[in-house]
Amino acid sequence: MASRGYRGGRITCAQGCTSIWLFEPVAKPEIVFERYKHEERRDRKIRCERCHQWTPTRGCNTKRCVPCRDEMKKIRAQEASRRHVERKRLARAVA
Repeated sequence: MASRGYRGGRITCAQGCTSIWLFEPVAKPEIVFERYKHEERRDRKIRCERCHQWTPTRGCNTKRCVPCRDEMKKIRAQEASRRHVERKRLARAVA
């Protein structure tokens, strides 16, 4: 019973003994595993390949600072949208 989390309280065993005491189950602490251990990473400085400014980072393959990275994402999204529109135009012209 103790292995199931009980503590204290009177129970009888299979042979009739009544000297065992058990109480309500003990609240076991919940086990929480750390999924990521970012605290172990060290900051390092890189030079942004777009604006050439020094910036701290924890990433392993970072090439740009955060503002330049966001700007490049916008530029790529605009180019992808433009290519999509061109494909649609070509598909209509052929059909």
